[in-house]
Amino acid sequence: MNNKVVFLIGILGVSLFAIPSIIGGFLIEDYNLISQWISESDASDTKYGLALRIFGYIPSGFLIAIFCFVGFKKFQPSKLTKVGFYGLGVFYGIATIITGIFPCDVDCNKNFIDPSISQIIH
Repeated sequence: MNNKVVFLIGILGVSLFAIPSIIGGFLIEDYNLISQWISESDASDTKYGLALRIFGYIPSGFLIAIFCFVGFKKFQPSKLTKVGFYGLGVFYGIATIITGIFPCDVDCNKNFIDPSISQIIH
């Protein structure tokens, strides 16, 4: 992949994460973008949760992971760069995909009282 494609994948990945995070906050009544978790906007029983996950968070995770696994080759070769990009790809890109597939329970069950399997994975 050339530099421009890698750059666009990275920008699109971040945008597909940021836009649903903000829009999801405005779609839910009494949701506070500052004090509540992003996962509460796409929890299992929210009205727009499925759409936010399918069209925002899951594709975002794929694009961020692709950017990280391919993008490190565009920088000066070093082990630290490779570890950093791979770490971001796994712990942010792939983790975003997993949290999109397995949403948290309503209000994200902060006390972890009788959580669903999806909540535990999330």
